[in-house]
Amino acid sequence: MLPAELLAYVAAYSDQTMLPVLARASRAFRDATLPWLYYAPQLTSIQQFRQFAHGVPDVRGRWVHVVDLSLIAHRWQHLSEGESLPGRLPWRPRLQQLDICWTPIRDAALSPILYRCGANLRELSLSNCNITDVSVLAIAEWCRQIRKLDLSGTEVGDPGLLAVANACQELQWLSLSGCEMITDEAVVALRAGCARLRWLDLEGCYGIVFEASIYTTAESENDEASLPSIEDDADAGWHTEDEF
Repeated sequence: MLPAELLAYVAAYSDQTMLPVLARASRAFRDATLPWLYYAPQLTSIQQFRQFAHGVPDVRGRWVHVVDLSLIAHRWQHLSEGESLPGRLPWRPRLQQLDICWTPIRDAALSPILYRCGANLRELSLSNCNITDVSVLAIAEWCRQIRKLDLSGTEVGDPGLLAVANACQELQWLSLSGCEMITDEAVVALRAGCARLRWLDLEGCYGIVFEASIYTTAESENDEASLPSIEDDADAGWHTEDEF
C-alpha cells in the first residue's frame, strides 16, 4: 500500500471525473480523495445542486471550499428565491469562492450567508442578482478578505461601495458593469481606499464622468505618479477596463 502522503498527492492532482474512481479503489484511497471530492463540486444541473445542498452531511461540509452555480443552465428560471442558496449552505465554514450569479437571491437571504462564511471568502460573484446596497454593506462588514467581487448588473450604489472602499483592503478585482446608480464619488473612494485594486470594470455606469473626475484632473496637475501605467510594478498599479 502506498504511503498516505503519496495517496493525498495523487488525489490533489486528480480531476473530478477521476476522484470517484479512486475513492472506490480502497479505503485508504477513499480517505485521501473525500476532501477533494467535496472541495469544489461540479454542479451542472438543478438536480445535482439540490442533491448537494440537501445531502451533504455536516462533517463533510467542512471540506467545501468552492460553490459555483454558473454552469447550471437557466438557473434563474428553475430556482426559486428561497432555493437559490438553501439554508444548509451558509454554515460551510471554509467556503472561499461563491458564484451565484443570475440567481434570484435577495438581500434578506444573502446577508446571513455572508455573516456565516464571509471571514474566509475570497471570491464572490453576485452578477445580475436582485441585491442592493444592503448586501454590499454586509460584504464590507463580514468579507474583509475579499479579493475578487462581481457586482455587475445589480442595483448597488455609492453607499455600499464607500463602505467597501473603507473595509476591503485586499480587493484586487471589481466588476461594476451596468451599475447605473454609481457616481464618481464611489470610484474616487475605491481608488483611494483599495490599494491593491488592479481591475475595475465600469462599462455601462452612466452616472460616472470618469475621465473628467480622475484623468483630466490628474493631467492638469501633472501628477503622473498617481496614475501608474500598465507596465508599472504589479504592486503599484490601478486600471480600468477602458485602459486595455
